[in-house]
Amino acid sequence: METYTLLEKERVIGKNSSFIFKRYGTQTAITDFAILLGGYVSEDIVGLSNKVKKIMAAPWWTKTEEDKNKVYMTCKNRKSDIAPNSATQIGIRPAAQYLSIFKDSLIDYIKEENSVKETRYGEYPQWIADNELNNRLETLYNLDVLIKTGKVYNIDKKYVEYEYNGNNYIRFNSESKTNKRLSNGKTVEQKPYWIRVSPIEWITSTSENLIISKYILVSGIKYSNKKDDNYEKSNIKKFLDESFEKDIIPSEKKTASQSRTKYIEELVKAKQELKDIKDTINEIKKIYSNKEELSKEDEQIKKYIIKILKQTTF
Repeated sequence: METYTLLEKERVIGKNSSFIFKRYGTQTAITDFAILLGGYVSEDIVGLSNKVKKIMAAPWWTKTEEDKNKVYMTCKNRKSDIAPNSATQIGIRPAAQYLSIFKDSLIDYIKEENSVKETRYGEYPQWIADNELNNRLETLYNLDVLIKTGKVYNIDKKYVEYEYNGNNYIRFNSESKTNKRLSNGKTVEQKPYWIRVSPIEWITSTSENLIISKYILVSGIKYSNKKDDNYEKSNIKKFLDESFEKDIIPSEKKTASQSRTKYIEELVKAKQELKDIKDTINEIKKIYSNKEELSKEDEQIKKYIIKILKQTTF
């Protein structure tokens, strides 16, 4: 079943273009996740988000009836070009019919101007965590104490979703440095990045029965494997139909108590900072023997405590 698709070139530029692009133009920002997946990034800053993120412009795919021409929108406003089927650096802005997504009026509008509106629906990995949080999550990941939500994002490979402090994240291991700039203004490094799963922002035009993602959400997907394949036979259509549609459905929130986060932090601190190993074990045993407090903890915390005890000799 096709819910999400690429938007036709004719609805983006030209005399029949949507009100969305007459209002916003075609120059579009790219998320950190799409950059890390291999998306091309220009030096053009589309705008600032919360005066913190520098959001960079990037190209994105459209589709056209001219099957041989794989048309994409460039980083410049209202400019298009063509690319080969093998291109992977061009981003994806999923689009859909408004009524196929919003069947009632209970919509969380975040902004409204003229007849074009912005709203939130679904969630997806988008922006990197700040450096302090990134290091904390990586430490907890290496200690095998982060909680898995059970959700996995399927793109070039599977990205497991973890919950921490009421928010969800995925881990992306960047294997090389590049000169591409992320939203923190720094270029991509060779290291693990933690990316927060956040609500997807959409631009809607109810009069045209149209929605399209505000940002480029995904890249790194080859348009198709054969030179003459059209959109219907493309890898992008397969991804939107088989992965994206189900992946944006929010995972079931786990009731993470503050005590769980507190104990994770205390255990890590005990392991890393106390010089005397016996004092460390005594601290762990103290928490381990408190049944009232332990009852609030999950199996992964118990597993970590046992792991530390087994590794220790006296």
